[in-house]
Amino acid sequence: MTPLNSSACADTWTGIDWSDYEHDVLINNRRIHYVDIGSGPAILLVHGLGGSWQWWLKNLPDLATHARVIAVDLAGFGDSELTTSDDPYAGQITMLTGLLDVLGIQDTIVVGHSMGGLVAVKLAAEYPDRVRGLLLVSAGGAPLSPFHLAVMTSAFRMFSAVFAIPDLADKVARHRVLRKGFLAAGFTDPASVSPEMAVEIIPRMRTPGFLPAVKAAAAGLSGINLADVRCPCQLVWGANDLALPLHVAYDLAEALPDTRLSIFDDVAHCAMIEAPERFNKVLINFVNDPINGRTEDHDGAPRASTASSGQ
Repeated sequence: MTPLNSSACADTWTGIDWSDYEHDVLINNRRIHYVDIGSGPAILLVHGLGGSWQWWLKNLPDLATHARVIAVDLAGFGDSELTTSDDPYAGQITMLTGLLDVLGIQDTIVVGHSMGGLVAVKLAAEYPDRVRGLLLVSAGGAPLSPFHLAVMTSAFRMFSAVFAIPDLADKVARHRVLRKGFLAAGFTDPASVSPEMAVEIIPRMRTPGFLPAVKAAAAGLSGINLADVRCPCQLVWGANDLALPLHVAYDLAEALPDTRLSIFDDVAHCAMIEAPERFNKVLINFVNDPINGRTEDHDGAPRASTASSGQ
């Protein structure tokens, strides 16, 4: 088994044989793929729409020197089979609680990115005894205006249709100009995704779970009562996030009962990739002390909400 390197270098992951840490398990007769690495208090990493466990490659080596880290492919994403549930989000919650049971993990810090944040919030609200703390990275969960939701849904549908073209995702991952243009939508600095990492994450964005998750997003948002989340929460948001701008972060911070918000300058939608060392530090402090280890730093950005304005 490849020894872990405690270096905070974001490229540490390239020297690890990840097959040593990858596993499959059957949950409700569906194959679920995950990585299990490190020892200590448990962290469950939940990727976003079109994601996979590889979206945490820059974080896993360092985090695993402090904790036991479980990075899962949600059902229908990465190498996990699609859930048979009529409600994709309910199916994801069943899968995650089943995985925790199989691994003998009673409670955990849950980290959710983007759509994975919506899943994480639902998990914390429905199974409060399983979630010691919730860290949300540019996450779904707060209400969005009908216009914002419609624009995002249309963009996701277009993305799914384009990536259905055979071999296109692989070509985008391997072509420097195409890769840069594609990543510019979610990253302040597209170069923060190395060519090696792009090959790991971009082709896996073509996945059977994508459209069902998009279709269920609006219903998922309306079905959440954020006041039901009782665990300590830490939000991490990129100041340059275009998909979920800062007003969404402020709305979410105000709606969750016990929350701190940390804003990363010069970062867009994927703080864990664009600023992995800073992200890891915030997460490790939170794991060590979910109440007093949280970070709160605002940059004075406007707090006005557009969730109900229709803009």
